[in-house]
Amino acid sequence: MTNNHDIHTEGPLPTTRLLSDTLQAGDESVDVSITGGGAKMAETKTLNRMTLRRNVYTQQQLEETYVITVPPPTMKEKVHRACACSKDKVVKRLQSYFPIIGVLRDYAWRSDLLHDFTSGISVSFIQMPMGMALGLLASLPPIFGLYTTFFATLFYLLFGTSRHVSMGTNALLSLLTANVVERELTAFMAAGAAGVAGQSMSTTAGSTVATTTSGVITGTDSTLTTMMTTDAPWMSQDEQDLYKVGVATSLSFIAGIILLAMGLLRFGFITSFLSTSFLGGFTTAAAVHIFSSQIPKIIHIKVPPLAGVGKLVRTYINIFKNIGDTNPADLIIGLISVAVLLAVMIFINEKYQKQLKVPVPIHLILVIISTLISQFAELKKHFGIAIVGTVSTGFLAPAIPPTNVISNIATEAFVIAIMAYAMTISMAKLMAKQHSYKIDDNQELVAYGICNFLGAFFRCHPNCTAPPRTMLLSNTGARSTLNGVFTAAFILIVIMAAGQLFTALPIAVLAAMIMTAVKNLLLQVTQLPNLWRVSKPDFTIWLSTFLVGVFADLDYAIIAGIGLSVFSVVVFSQMTSSTVGGVSQKEDLVLSNNRAGVKNLSGVKIFYFPAQLYFANAEKFKNDLYGKVLNPDNVEVNAIVESDVVLTNFAEKDKEGVSNGNGIAKKGAEGETVKAIIIDCSAMTYIDLAGVNIMKLIFTKYSSVGVKVFLARCPDYPLGVLDRAGFFVNVSRDCIVVDVYDALSAPEVEAVSGWGTRKTSVNGLNNDTIHARF
Repeated sequence: MTNNHDIHTEGPLPTTRLLSDTLQAGDESVDVSITGGGAKMAETKTLNRMTLRRNVYTQQQLEETYVITVPPPTMKEKVHRACACSKDKVVKRLQSYFPIIGVLRDYAWRSDLLHDFTSGISVSFIQMPMGMALGLLASLPPIFGLYTTFFATLFYLLFGTSRHVSMGTNALLSLLTANVVERELTAFMAAGAAGVAGQSMSTTAGSTVATTTSGVITGTDSTLTTMMTTDAPWMSQDEQDLYKVGVATSLSFIAGIILLAMGLLRFGFITSFLSTSFLGGFTTAAAVHIFSSQIPKIIHIKVPPLAGVGKLVRTYINIFKNIGDTNPADLIIGLISVAVLLAVMIFINEKYQKQLKVPVPIHLILVIISTLISQFAELKKHFGIAIVGTVSTGFLAPAIPPTNVISNIATEAFVIAIMAYAMTISMAKLMAKQHSYKIDDNQELVAYGICNFLGAFFRCHPNCTAPPRTMLLSNTGARSTLNGVFTAAFILIVIMAAGQLFTALPIAVLAAMIMTAVKNLLLQVTQLPNLWRVSKPDFTIWLSTFLVGVFADLDYAIIAGIGLSVFSVVVFSQMTSSTVGGVSQKEDLVLSNNRAGVKNLSGVKIFYFPAQLYFANAEKFKNDLYGKVLNPDNVEVNAIVESDVVLTNFAEKDKEGVSNGNGIAKKGAEGETVKAIIIDCSAMTYIDLAGVNIMKLIFTKYSSVGVKVFLARCPDYPLGVLDRAGFFVNVSRDCIVVDVYDALSAPEVEAVSGWGTRKTSVNGLNNDTIHARF
C-alpha cells in the first residue's frame, strides 16, 4: 500500500543560472519568469510556479501500482525475432543493403537530375586533380589515385546512404598508406640485399597485382611472383612501384574487411571511443607530416624515405642537408601554385561561398594551365623540372591483393579503418542534420567496407571522404547519391582517354595542391587557446597527441592519444565532485549546501555522487560518503542514543576541515545528530560487482550505528544488478525509494528533519507541501 500522505510540490521553474542568481540575491522581491516553447527568457516581477501532487512510493510500491504490461523480450524471443523470415522482411533487408534501389524507386527525375548532374560534375573537377596528387602522396603512381577515386565513387553510390558523401582519395589516409608501403618496401629491399628475400617475402602465383612494361604498369601476374622469390639485391623504380601497389591494395583489402565486419555486427559505436581532442591533435600532426612530405617534391630534391621514431625531424635534417640541390624552376612553380590556390580558395570560394552556385574549380584550371605551359615551353627540357611522366590509360584486370604482407600491416589497416569511418561518418551526420534527412550508420559502415574491400581487387588504396568534396556537394545542391554517376563518368573519361594529356604536368603543382589541401587541418592549432579555457584535460590530450605525432611518429600518436583519453577517464572518475544537499530558506528546494541561502536538514543528509559506480571509483564513493556525511567507523558505541548518531571527537582535521583520513571531512559537524542518509543515485546508470559490494558495506556499517540509508532515483539497470547480486537478502526493499521527495516523506525522516509537512496556501487552500529538487 502506498502512503496516504501526498507529496505536494510547489516552486518556480528556474534554469541553473537563474537559480544561482536568485539564491545569491538575498532579495525575494527580485523574481525571474521563464516563458515556455523556447521563447526568450525575460526578467519580470513574477515567478512561474508549479504544483505537483502524488502519493509517496517506495520502488516496490511503485512497481506494484504501475505494473509493467509489456515486459522486455527474453533472449529467446530476440533470437527468434532476428531469425524470423518473411517476404516483407527479405525485401526490406535487401533494400537496406542496396540503398540504390530505394533511391531509383523514389527519384524525382525532373526536379533532381539537374542538381545531381551539376554537383557531380563540380566535384569531379576536384576529384580528378586531387586523385592524382593524393595517389602521389600515397607513394604510388598518380594513375592509382584515379583508380581509387573511380571505384570508390562507383561503389558508394550503390551502397551508401548519404547524398553528400564523396568517397575517394583522402590526404590523411594517403599519408598513412605511404608510411606503410615505404616501410614494407624498405624491409623487402633490405631482405633482398641480404640474400634472403626469397625466404622471407615469397608469395604464391596469382597473388600479384601487376607487372611493368616500358615504364607502364600492366596487368599480368608473373613478374611480381618472380621478383619476390628472387634474391635480387636491388629493384628498379618500376618494380618498387609495383611492390608498393601490392602493399597498398592489401592495406585496403584488410581495412575493408574490418569495416564490413563492423557494419554487419552493428559496431558503429566504436568511434565514440575516439575523443574529439584526440582526433584534433592526431589530424593536425598528420597535416604537418603531409605538408612536410611535399617539401622535397616542391623543391625537387631527393630525400630517402624514413620510418620510426623521429622520422619527421630526420626528414627535415635531410632536407636542409640537400637544400643546395633545389631546382629554382620547381620552387617557383610550386610557390606560384600555392599562392594561386590559396588566393582563389580564401578570397573567392570561401568569401563568396553564398553567392557562388559552383565554386571556381581552381584545381582543375591550375592542372590544365600548368600542363599546357609545361608542354609547350618544354620546361623539363630547359629547366629540368619534375613532371608526372607516362600515365597509363585504361584499367588493369582485377586481381587478388597479395596476402604475404597481411601480418605486417594488420595493425595499420585497423587504424586506417577506424580513421576512415570516423572522418566519413562525422561528415555524413553533419550533412544529414543540415539537410534534414536520415542515414543508416551501420549501412554506412558496410558501404565504406565495400569501397575498400572490393576496391582492393581493382588496384585501389584505402579511401574515404574528404571535407572539401562533401561541402561542395552540399553547396551545389546534391539531391541523391546519383550525383556519383556523373563524377565517376568524368573520371572514367580521364582514365580511358585523357590520362596521357597530363604527362607534362609538373610534380610541384601536385605538391602545392596537397599542401593547400591540409590548410584547415593545420589551422586547428588556433583552437588551442579556447580549448585551454574550456577543458584543460582536452587541451592536454590534444597537445600531447600532436607533439608525439610530430616528434615521434603517427603510430605512437595513436597510442599516446587513446591512452591519454582512457587515462583521463580513470583520473576524472577519481575526481568526481560529490555534494551534500540542503534546503533553500526561500522555497521548497533541495540543493547543494554550498549555495547561499541553503541550510542543512536537521538529522538528515542528502548525498549526491554524479558518476557511475564501478571498480575504479567505488572506494572514492565510500570515502566521500564517510568524509562528507558520517564515518561509521569513528562512531563510539556510547555515542549511539536511541538510534541517533552524534558526530563527536573525530580525527584531527586540517585547516580546511578535511580529515586526515580517519575522520569525517565536514567542517562544523561535531554535535550534529544524524538519523538518516539519502543517497541520490540518479547518475548511477551503471554498477558493477565492486559497486554492489561497497553498497552492501555501507548499509551494514550504517545499520550497525543506527543510521537509516535510502537509495533514491535508482535507474533500472543498477536495481537489477543489486537484485541479482543478493543485495536485498539483508536490506529491506523499503530503502529503495522513487525520489528524494519520497525519502524525505518517510515517517522516520520527517520526525527528525523538521522538513516534513508544512502548511502553505495555494490558491487560497491549505496544503501539505514538500518540494525536493537536487
